[in-house]
Amino acid sequence: MSKYHIEKSTVQETLIIPLYGRKVCSEKFPHLFKDPEAERICDGLDYDFSEKGRKMESATARG
Repeated sequence: MSKYHIEKSTVQETLIIPLYGRKVCSEKFPHLFKDPEAERICDGLDYDFSEKGRKMESATARG
């Protein structure tokens, strides 16, 4: 199965930010919030989420 490629600095990249947030919440807090569709969709994307993950982690460390 091929993955859907997301280009940097595009509308598609902007739209995956809340989707990725839902995936992260689903993985970290499955007893409070479970979103298997967000996980499935993000897993099907050809996109490096590591930068977004670092930004999320640094925001939660400060807050």
